[in-house]
Formats: sequence, C-alpha cells, structure tokens
Amino acid sequence: MIRRYGRALRALLMVADWLSAAALGLLIYHQVVHPDLPASTFIEVFGARAAVYGVVWVGLLYLVGAYRLRAHWTVLGEARTVVQATFWLALLG
Repeated sequence: MIRRYGRALRALLMVADWLSAAALGLLIYHQVVHPDLPASTFIEVFGARAAVYGVVWVGLLYLVGAYRLRAHWTVLGEARTVVQATFWLALLG
C-alpha cells in the first residue's frame, strides 16, 4: 500500500511542510522583527522570502532523508532527521 501511493504521499508531505514552514516563518518574523507593520503589507514585502525559506527547508528535509517512506517509523528517528535539517539550515543562514 505504501509503495503504491508513495509518490503522492511524499508530494503531499512536502507541500504541507512547505506551507507550514512558510507560514510559520512569516508569523515569527512579523511578530519579532516588524510587529508594527500591517499583516497585508508584511506579506507583500516578505512573502517571497517566506516561500524561499519553505523551499530550502523542504529541500534540507529531503536531503537528510525525512521523506523516505519506512515501514518502521520512530519518533526518535524523525526527531533526528528534523534536528539534522535544522542544523544545516542554521549553517546556511
């Protein structure tokens, strides 16, 4: 079953991660750096940066193996891949 729908599931996970990373990046940056700007203006100015941030995040997750579909999934293994991607993102930033 996983092999049959593997590509679609992986694509769905990547899109969901991209959307959540971009939205969270916008929200945090707005609250910390520019809380005085209206949200609509802020999205116009920083929306492209948030989209690129989401793409980089998903790319790093892919490179560290977060989107490999496994029969035996563990929380520790998932946490390890997220920490690795976070480490590489911090080095890039």
